[in-house]
Amino acid sequence: MIAELNEILENEVVDENGLWKKKITEQSLKVFDRLPEAIQEQLIATLDQNRNVQIRILNS
Repeated sequence: MIAELNEILENEVVDENGLWKKKITEQSLKVFDRLPEAIQEQLIATLDQNRNVQIRILNS
């Protein structure tokens, strides 16, 4: 899921309508949707200088 999110965030715009979710696998979408909303928001909002998701800084 993280690799897929990295690729989308690097190349796509994450829209409020969730169209970007159609570009990840069904399994990754299920995992993402099971996460608390706050974690979901952090995953798509916290990128490092290389435009990768920063897992280590997520609030848990």
